[in-house]
Amino acid sequence: MAAQYAITFNEGPNRWIIDVPVTQTNPLGFRQMTEDELLVLTIDQDALALGYGTVALTPEVLQVLGLLQQGGTPTPEQAQLVIAAVNGIDDKDALDADELTEIKTATDAYNATIASVASSNESIALVDLNAILSEVASTGVDFDGFNLTANLVTGGAISLDGIHLNARGYAFMANKFLEAIDENFGSNFKASGNLAKANNYPTNYAPTLQ
Repeated sequence: MAAQYAITFNEGPNRWIIDVPVTQTNPLGFRQMTEDELLVLTIDQDALALGYGTVALTPEVLQVLGLLQQGGTPTPEQAQLVIAAVNGIDDKDALDADELTEIKTATDAYNATIASVASSNESIALVDLNAILSEVASTGVDFDGFNLTANLVTGGAISLDGIHLNARGYAFMANKFLEAIDENFGSNFKASGNLAKANNYPTNYAPTLQ
């Protein structure tokens, strides 16, 4: 139980507090997010600015958290004091470790099915967009001298909605389709210079968004 309430805060960015089901090991129903867990993009940004996902660490609250971290049992009054201080993020606004695992498992299963269908049909050229986007997110990819990453606004590949690719990102993906067609069906999009050019798909954003 103690680890659930080991909330750490430092000057600067910190991990959010999320609501979780009340259990025997977490009787107060909240914990700090791990570094790998995510907030959804549709979360209310104004609410975050006003304290959504935080806990008011008064001396009294810190005392109760210290008790919990040592394995102690707070009184009902102490428990209520902590609960009142916590403004945890709802489940609908966050993806915890279990949910992220479920998403990855489902994604891997779909991609395995797609790859199996493609490998058994010579009329289908496979483009592994999942692998390409994973590379964009991890190290970035080169597109005519531009390094495209998944960083919002400045990464050069993702639109401002944080979900879809922008024009340059889609142009890069279109080239991957053309290259796969070349490889599988003997066409010459790449050799003839007919791939999309990064400079034809600029990415512009206001300096205030940096």
